[in-house]
Amino acid sequence: MKKIESILFVYLFVNSQSFLDMTLDFKSYEETFHILNDLDEQLPLLKYDLNSYKIDETELNNFINTWKGMIFRYFSIVYLEKNEIEKAIDYIFKANEINPHYPQSEYSRAKQQYVNTYMLELLPKLNETTEILDIETDKKEIENLIINIQNKLEFESSTHNYQILIELVNRNIDNKLVLSDIENILEKTLENNNNVFSLIFIAEVYKHLPLGEEMENSIYVNRIPKVVEILQKAISLDIDFELLHLRIGSLLLIYGFHTSEIETENAIKYMKKYVYVYGKFGLK
Repeated sequence: MKKIESILFVYLFVNSQSFLDMTLDFKSYEETFHILNDLDEQLPLLKYDLNSYKIDETELNNFINTWKGMIFRYFSIVYLEKNEIEKAIDYIFKANEINPHYPQSEYSRAKQQYVNTYMLELLPKLNETTEILDIETDKKEIENLIINIQNKLEFESSTHNYQILIELVNRNIDNKLVLSDIENILEKTLENNNNVFSLIFIAEVYKHLPLGEEMENSIYVNRIPKVVEILQKAISLDIDFELLHLRIGSLLLIYGFHTSEIETENAIKYMKKYVYVYGKFGLK
């Protein structure tokens, strides 16, 4: 009987996302809240039931936290749509604290998804980048790699938590109080933070917070030095996360174009130093 209960619980959680998305599409927010509250109540029961199978404690906690994070994430989305901004902010930070790897449950899979997502963003601009670096690439190779990554991401439809917080920032871009609250929470979250994906969450949002007038690709140029510092800390925690060097290089280049020739030259030197990373994705 316990086995049947566990299967039913898991089936309920997996399929609930479709119903949640449907209620959001139709703006049936009371229904959304009803489903989320039901799921939140059932989650401890699911954990208790699965615990009887002597599942590895770390794996079980990762599994439960994935769903708990999803529930809080949906609460944030609903409150965002209802324009209850304070609650939306609170829930997305809670969601990311519980599971910074969302939509994955553990680090290695989250890392692979992030790598694929960023490469898909980076590759269409690669010809422009290689021109700056004075190196050659094969256009056909780039096209094939894009197709390959798109296939890998075919079923990765969920957005990262930082994308929800960026949407919160964008919708409240003229509300200095809201933006100040978000920045203060990011700063507190940054203190003594040694989680790679929590740092990436902070960095990705931070660059969209207004500071000065100069912008490029919705990134505030004056935020770039701080963002680079955060990403460098993330790399120090995982030296094999080399793709972050490409992220840093592109940010330094933007900063250089808007500040000085010296900064631009330093950015190009940095990018050339880590150009070998492209080779790890099949580009010669």
